[in-house]
Amino acid sequence: MVRVMKDLMKEAKRDLSKGLPRLILMLGFAIIIWIIGAQIIAPIGRALFVFGFEFVRIIRWITLFFVGLFVIGALVEIRRVADGLGAIITYGLMKAKPGKETTKTVRKVQEVVRAFLYVIVVVWVYMLIRPMLVAFHPVLAGISALIIAVWALSAVYKAIVIALESM
Repeated sequence: MVRVMKDLMKEAKRDLSKGLPRLILMLGFAIIIWIIGAQIIAPIGRALFVFGFEFVRIIRWITLFFVGLFVIGALVEIRRVADGLGAIITYGLMKAKPGKETTKTVRKVQEVVRAFLYVIVVVWVYMLIRPMLVAFHPVLAGISALIIAVWALSAVYKAIVIALESM
């Protein structure tokens, strides 16, 4: 039991020390690109046209592309951070209820934490890019909100099922 708990905390520290700074950088870059593209350059370029296209539309597409690029990079780090947080939560649960310290339990808790973190980040990113989606077409924002809502509910349901199985 003691060895499993030590390994668990060692793994959690490693995952968090590697993943958290990278995650903060990736999401920070996404926010900076969004601020520069959507809040500074796009309002300036509303009256400009390039090859018959509104300059603001081109800027929004470029901004959306690079924000998406950094968010996809952040998803890899979210997995690492979620595993570290899951290990810490499992460590706390194992201290409270000794005797359930198996690798399977650790993995299940990590899956639950990962699912909730994914939902939080995806909803946050949607809120970040929603104004750009509405500018392209309001239906695009609505359809993407519907898809995200269905996915988030299924992810939370799956996480709850996994959590109930491990109890």
